[in-house]
Amino acid sequence: MKYLRASQVRQVTKARHSINLKEYGDKVLYRFPFPNEDGIPPGGFDELNGYAVYGVEVPEDDDGHYSIQFLSNKACVSGMMACLPCPKSAEGKTFPIKVSFNGFCGGDAQVKYQRIWEGKLATVIACPCCGGDYRLETLDEALPIIDAILKTVPEYRKNGRHENAKIAEEMARRITAGYTDPLPAGLRQFAAR
Repeated sequence: MKYLRASQVRQVTKARHSINLKEYGDKVLYRFPFPNEDGIPPGGFDELNGYAVYGVEVPEDDDGHYSIQFLSNKACVSGMMACLPCPKSAEGKTFPIKVSFNGFCGGDAQVKYQRIWEGKLATVIACPCCGGDYRLETLDEALPIIDAILKTVPEYRKNGRHENAKIAEEMARRITAGYTDPLPAGLRQFAAR
């Protein structure tokens, strides 16, 4: 659910042909509660880009990555497309065609979602290249992401980017809270699953 945080479940009602969150709320991805989006109502969010994290790679597991399509829009070859393995996958790292990054700002991983997992709101990260999702099932699995985010705080402060430092600290706190705090109202029935 790109446009609904777990904490907003009680603010929406089931519409015809929509998912019944009371029954299936533990099967969906909820938008991560990014600090800079606090106060935005359900459905009012902009496109989800995620929070870029540097220094922690997504797993290389080929099953979690997708191929990346490259399309030519030149008039004489319109419609020509090439699909290459994700450069962050095991296959992509050994692929004979080298993929270079020029001004790429997606990070090494992106925090994007939360999913109920074993009664907690587990953080879901995504590959910044292909978008493949990876659930961090435990706080221990999330610690490298938390640490990488917190490592940015001193640099932000040194450069006078105090708002970025506050957001990074709050991101780390919210990731941790997903594993340590009770589920939000409206989803507590999934705590025992």
